Amino acid sequence: MTFERKEMEARYRLFEQGVLQDQRSYYHHAIEVNEQAAASANRWRATFALIAGIASIIIALLASDATPGDAFAACYQAAPNVDETCTFTVKYIIPVLLVISVVAPALGAAFTTLADLYQWDRLTAIYTTATKSLAIADALSPLDEMDDPVYLASLDAFAEGTLRVMRDETSQWGQLIKTPDALQKYIDEAKQTADNIGQ
Repeated sequence: MTFERKEMEARYRLFEQGVLQDQRSYYHHAIEVNEQAAASANRWRATFALIAGIASIIIALLASDATPGDAFAACYQAAPNVDETCTFTVKYIIPVLLVISVVAPALGAAFTTLADLYQWDRLTAIYTTATKSLAIADALSPLDEMDDPVYLASLDAFAEGTLRVMRDETSQWGQLIKTPDALQKYIDEAKQTADNIGQ
């Protein structure tokens, strides 16, 4: 099939704008979204770790003098002549801080699980690699100074390179949803153990 030069140039411009530039902007947007999601999850994990640490330190400071016979022990028994602040601290503040020191790490772990589930860092790496590969494909784009046969060959290489990047990026999704071999082996062993116990 032979193409006129103007038709080849039109095909190039159409493919560049409709496919390459569109895909590039999609990759940039996907990188930005995944980086923001990963950063947000990391911030929440760090925040909950900080809250748990502060709560634990406060509990340690409040309870550091708690030995039998001390004022703290007397406060805990809530004798009638004991300071109300001491009673309030022992009966309300310390239990709340204990709950916080247990719940905050659990919430942080939930964000860790969320990050593992959505794999934002891995997606960012996939899209970053795809963006770099698009730049390589774009380097194959035809130039106006080229002769017609060279221009056509360059156009084909440019289009094929761009489509290959898109196919490679799409194939990565299959790897993301595939259960890792070690996890699948563990699941199979757990099912086998459960079947053996049930018999």
